[in-house]
Amino acid sequence: MSYTIKENEFALVIKPVLAEDGEWEGEIASGITMGENDSVPLEIQRHMIAVITLLNAFLAYAEDNPEVLEEVEEYRDELLRSTLGTDVDTDIPDEVEKPSNVIKLNRFTKTVGNA
Repeated sequence: MSYTIKENEFALVIKPVLAEDGEWEGEIASGITMGENDSVPLEIQRHMIAVITLLNAFLAYAEDNPEVLEEVEEYRDELLRSTLGTDVDTDIPDEVEKPSNVIKLNRFTKTVGNA
């Protein structure tokens, strides 16, 4: 599935960083993309980028503050439940083990890239 960013749209893009062997070790790269924004005033563009960088900063903050992550996960689950009218399986593995030096990472560990 692909999506083309449209005029006046801004997006936070994330992707898994894969090791040389193709395995995912929990690292995420992030970036910002935007469509043609000629009609969006510069002040609004700056605000959109500030919101995106705030979303991205949450990943690093959550890594250092697991209690905050738990609260937000509960909030997300309730939001999905109330929006969709049913529980949604949002469980993902809590840890990924890095083969060398066995460093345990959670799914929000070590974001890479600028956002």
